[in-house]
Order: sequence, then C-alpha cells, then structure tokens
Amino acid sequence: MVSLEVAAILLSGIGISASLVYYANVLRNTNKQRMTQLAMNLSNILISPETTGNSIKILSYKWDDFEDFRRKYDSTANPEQFSIRWNIWRLYDHLGYMLHLGLVDVETLYHVIGGYNILSLWEKFGTIILEQRRFYEEPDWFIWWEHLAQEISKYRVKRGLPKNLANPDVYPKEF
Repeated sequence: MVSLEVAAILLSGIGISASLVYYANVLRNTNKQRMTQLAMNLSNILISPETTGNSIKILSYKWDDFEDFRRKYDSTANPEQFSIRWNIWRLYDHLGYMLHLGLVDVETLYHVIGGYNILSLWEKFGTIILEQRRFYEEPDWFIWWEHLAQEISKYRVKRGLPKNLANPDVYPKEF
C-alpha cells in the first residue's frame, strides 16, 4: 500500500509537470502572437503609401558609376533624395538584423514583406553600397541588408526559383 507521503509526492510531481506543460504552451502561444504582431507591423510599414512611393522613387535612380551616383544622390548633392534613400536602406538593414537575431524568420519576410522587394532594391544598390563601404571606410555599412538579401536568395533557391531576379524564369505554378 502506498503511504500518504508517497502519494503526496506523486501528486506534487504530477502538479508540477502539468504546470510546466501549461507554461510551455503559454510561452509558445505568446511567442506566436509576438511574431504575428511583428510581421503585421512590418507589413504595415512596408506597404504604407510613403514607403511604397519612396521605394519607387529610388528604384528610378539612374547612374553610370559610383562617382556619378555620388554627384547625383549624395547627401550634399541631393539631401532630399538622400533622406528618402537612407530611410529605405535603413529599413531593410533593420529587417536583416532582426532576421539575424531570430526575431523574424526568412519565410515570413519573403511572403509578408516580399522577397521581390528586398532583392530588387539590393540588386539595384548592392554594388553602390559595396563601393560606399570602401570609399567611406565603413566595412559594416548595411551588412544586415546584405545578409537579408543573401538569405532571401537562399530561400528562393530552396523554393525552386532562381537565386536572383535578373533571371527571367517564371515562378512555379504550385507552392
């Protein structure tokens, strides 16, 4: 026969185990809610008319080389365009840093934010940013946006798509 002390210990153990399972479920659900809220907040920022309009503006930039870019769009030559461009670039750099920290996953960024948006801007400005790193001696400049673009490219390949947007292949019909 089981003594009262053993029964009390067993019941305490069962109670603690049940509490741990409950707490783990609460944490998992809370994390899912936070991730969902973060994705929605990011989506709202990125689909806002201001961000969309500014992205379109900077995608229309044309230059021949790094010096031409600096003459046309540098902070001293064109402060208004610099401000617009800097805000968009920093936004993508922040997204890359959040991806690095594990606060958001690449699949969410690809589908909610848009892999096309991320890559089209990186493909347009990546070489300029690499030149700026050398010119201004800032090796860490926009490294998280570069990381983001690399991870989005890997995700595209995993989905059977071309690594970058320069390839004219059509997206697969099924997801």
